[in-house]
Amino acid sequence: MIATKEKFYTCKNDRAFKEIFLKEENKELLIKLLEVSLKTKIYKIKYENVERNTGNLNLKRKYFDVLLETDKGKIGIEMNARETPYLHVRNLAYQCDAYLHYVKKGKEYTDDIDILQLNLTYGMKPDENRELYSVYTVQNDKLKKYVNNFKIVEWDMDKLMEYWYHKDEEKIKEYMYLIMLDLDKEQLESIEHKDKVVTKFMKDLYEINDDPAFRLFLTEEEDQEMIHNTELKLARKEGEEHGQQLGEYQAKIDMAKKMLGKYSIEEIKNLTNLSEEEIGKLKGN
Repeated sequence: MIATKEKFYTCKNDRAFKEIFLKEENKELLIKLLEVSLKTKIYKIKYENVERNTGNLNLKRKYFDVLLETDKGKIGIEMNARETPYLHVRNLAYQCDAYLHYVKKGKEYTDDIDILQLNLTYGMKPDENRELYSVYTVQNDKLKKYVNNFKIVEWDMDKLMEYWYHKDEEKIKEYMYLIMLDLDKEQLESIEHKDKVVTKFMKDLYEINDDPAFRLFLTEEEDQEMIHNTELKLARKEGEEHGQQLGEYQAKIDMAKKMLGKYSIEEIKNLTNLSEEEIGKLKGN
């Protein structure tokens, strides 16, 4: 019988990321990560409206990955394990919600609080011209900003990991706090020059991987995702077969009706190509 290697969860998995970086005692880790990611110095940080580590892994948590109050303003962090067609739309919706919340907090509209979202994204579409690090703002075609306090920063994590695989020691040292997020145990132990941040990160990552409750939670979460993806695939196949008999549009309508209540509007849109308005009418029938 061939022994199978036990899966090691890296911080590419957002649950592992949260379990490490949302701990109060790990603020130094998070600050170092933010300083490298945002290319700025962070002096103060406070966790705010986040998925807190409650000690009960089975408790449902909020969707926001991390929301922070810092001396640089409000910072949201999204760990994206893969790029999807609706990823940027979804993340922008989160960012706009945060912007609305803080801008309207007082009795007047103000831009004295910077609202920033940090996206650490894997699985981006291959493109030889893609940037390692992109900054998005709201501006016109003459690069004049519409507002001064809204920014989205996105890292192409796969492009970043190329430094590791090509053994570019200079870049590895520069971006180690980002690169380490998706290194397995053997890779982490192969790092030649470990500082106290890397050492602390490794210790905590090993601990959660050795925690049976954490592993069980992630195994069940992965199982539910696989079931969900399988159901989506079967729903797509059923819709295609149905379409041959009743016509493409009617098949999409029938397929959408069956999916209502089970899947999100965004997923139904992606699978059927129906508009949100068309799907909304079906909900009223």
